[in-house]
Amino acid sequence: MLIYGADVKDEETGITLDNFTSFIDKDSWAEFMPPGISMQKFYSLRKYYDPDVFNACGKRIRAKAAAADALPPLERIHRIEDILSTFKNPDKETVITPWRVVNMHLSDTIGGYDFYDEDHQFQLDEPRYVDRGKVTYCAIEKEDPKVLEINSKSGRYPLYMAYSIFREKLKQWADADLVKDIENPTLEEQLAVWDDVVQNNIFVLCKTPMAARITKRTLVGYRNVPVLTKYVPNLLDEVEKNKEGLVKKIKQGRAFWHATKENSMIHFDAIVSNPPYHESQATENTASNSALAGALYPGFIDLAEALADKVPPTYVSMITESRWMTKAGRGVSDDWVESQLHCNNFIQMHDFLDAEECFRGVQIKGGVSYFLYKPGHKSTCKYILHQNGKVLERTGPLDSTGAGIVIRDAMASHIIEKVSRIEGRYFENKSFMNLVGPSTWFCDCSKGILDTNWDGYVKKEDEEHNIKYYLNKSLEECGFGWIKRSDMPKGFETIPLHKVYIPKAGGSGIDKTVLGTPFYGEPNSVCSRTYICIGYNPENPLTKEQCDNVISYIKTRFFRFMVSIKKKTQDAFAQVYQFVPMQDFNQKWDDEQLFEKYGLSQDEIDYIKQTIKEMD
Repeated sequence: MLIYGADVKDEETGITLDNFTSFIDKDSWAEFMPPGISMQKFYSLRKYYDPDVFNACGKRIRAKAAAADALPPLERIHRIEDILSTFKNPDKETVITPWRVVNMHLSDTIGGYDFYDEDHQFQLDEPRYVDRGKVTYCAIEKEDPKVLEINSKSGRYPLYMAYSIFREKLKQWADADLVKDIENPTLEEQLAVWDDVVQNNIFVLCKTPMAARITKRTLVGYRNVPVLTKYVPNLLDEVEKNKEGLVKKIKQGRAFWHATKENSMIHFDAIVSNPPYHESQATENTASNSALAGALYPGFIDLAEALADKVPPTYVSMITESRWMTKAGRGVSDDWVESQLHCNNFIQMHDFLDAEECFRGVQIKGGVSYFLYKPGHKSTCKYILHQNGKVLERTGPLDSTGAGIVIRDAMASHIIEKVSRIEGRYFENKSFMNLVGPSTWFCDCSKGILDTNWDGYVKKEDEEHNIKYYLNKSLEECGFGWIKRSDMPKGFETIPLHKVYIPKAGGSGIDKTVLGTPFYGEPNSVCSRTYICIGYNPENPLTKEQCDNVISYIKTRFFRFMVSIKKKTQDAFAQVYQFVPMQDFNQKWDDEQLFEKYGLSQDEIDYIKQTIKEMD
């Protein structure tokens, strides 16, 4: 992709192994190359490449892109997509949005010309038109709409919107006798309309110079046509720290978008984007680690919402990970989630529990979703759940239960309602979550003490090391060692209690087990951050018998189904237990008792059994 977008003055010499890095700035290199492969590292790896093959491949890519410039827009798009589809994602954390996803996302929300069949299984030679009513009119059909994409990488989002507007503008030009035969427009007429669209209707923000060049290459190839593609230095910092100033700049017409004819403040009719999801952090063992990454997409959603006008309305459509909807997104504040759920500006939300149903072959923990948002909508949202190949719809508030999250399962909503008839609004402050300790209850993460890989224990108990320490079994096959009291940074009050330990990481978030296997934690024991402690609070102590009954409850399908409502990643922090009702732990519990207690129908029981595996 870097070769495709590079600005090469001498095509005869072209891009070679020796000069490749000279065409790319450091920020663009970081955006498009795998983490850990610096320019210096690439330079040292050159000896493993065949220079003739490298040079020939680069020339072939650029020649194919240049040859497409002589084609009408529809044929050129097919040719350009043939090129783009051969490029691989830099790494598992950096996904270049596939053409199929762009078409599915935008045709479902904005409308326009979709290059795929209705099920988005195969491409069409002639795209089909999707009319979504008022939003399609505002973003595509009306005279001179303005569309902004935030954070373009490949140029596919502006390409889709440009083609849709192009088709409508062809009709408008034909009505004005600027196109002589709408059924058979000449190549010159088509290019004139296309160039007018990319110069006046499509605005694009990029976070690196190369992303801007790649986007321009996708829109106009090698032709000398100005486009409204703008590289914003330090875009991530601007979004986080200077949103208000960035909004003013973006709307400033010619002062910011030098190629535009607009002198006054710009009103955008639609804003589309697949923003960056995380800012990965390096660790000792990996070049990047999304598990430690802060979420970036809330800032981009905030930026789009700040750019959106109420009158006339700006429609916003973005695709992001879905974890925010269950307050499970790392680096996403609960207050931000609450503001989004209760603003009532979402018209539509398509939610994929398994991201691979949207992004084929790509794992995105917690799933993905795309939405349509309009400021001032102030009404209900059509929530469309894509689950195991089925599509379920409901219309109402996103936070349908008032629990502060989206219940991403229609059957789960009904079951929560039935549990609430018995337990009241238990999920607000009376759920099983109250028994579950923080993931760092014993651990000092900043110093790594009692963390998952801490090895300051001894293997055998002695007079000094007399506290049993349950740890990661990759360190000790038996699963425990021994520590002294002075090793512990905190959590001393839990040492004498009967408790239950359960793995902090359990399942994938979309599997049928949901949780790891719980086990009894005797008095005078603690655990590493590999486990979470249930019954940690001396104000609500458990007996040995109650701990055994807690374990029997956790092992029920009902319990783990209620956890799965909120648990969409492998981590099982305390908050994922919000929808699990408390029980009387002076008795054992099994599924039959729980199904009867809450009056579940046979369909609901069958659904739980189908969704959740038995646990030994």
